[in-house]
Amino acid sequence: MVKAIREGLNVLRYHTRTRIRPETNGHHSANVAALCLALEPECSKEVLVRAIMHDVPEAYTGDIPYPFKAESSKVKASLQQAEMVYIDQIGLPHPDITQSEEMLLKTADMLDLVLSCGEERAMGNTTLDEVIERGVNYLADMPCFPKYDRKIGEILNGG
Repeated sequence: MVKAIREGLNVLRYHTRTRIRPETNGHHSANVAALCLALEPECSKEVLVRAIMHDVPEAYTGDIPYPFKAESSKVKASLQQAEMVYIDQIGLPHPDITQSEEMLLKTADMLDLVLSCGEERAMGNTTLDEVIERGVNYLADMPCFPKYDRKIGEILNGG
């Protein structure tokens, strides 16, 4: 299992976009866990485990760009099923979390996308502007956004 986890955490993100500084799932997942704590300092161990492990199945499926997954519910469902089979196959920790914890995790995941792409933008990489805009809009449309609005604003402004 450890080998499979390490393989999943070493998957490169954004392979369809040019990046100045490559990013792995491990780097991203550590940031997502940190953002979960920033948004909910008392979040559960289960949320943190899910944050760290959430992209490990990409060692099997690859990092499929969100726009493609969003285009087809069949693709998304097939991908989710394949990921669950892989999770069971390797014995990956995948604790149950509540719906509000799931929203926290999704918020932190998207917030990391915006921050990571914003860092690239600050280094002069304008190829990710569309991704940043899509990520900010996604965050603003999330049902839990009002709960985290102030903290997200602080984080995006360097806090």
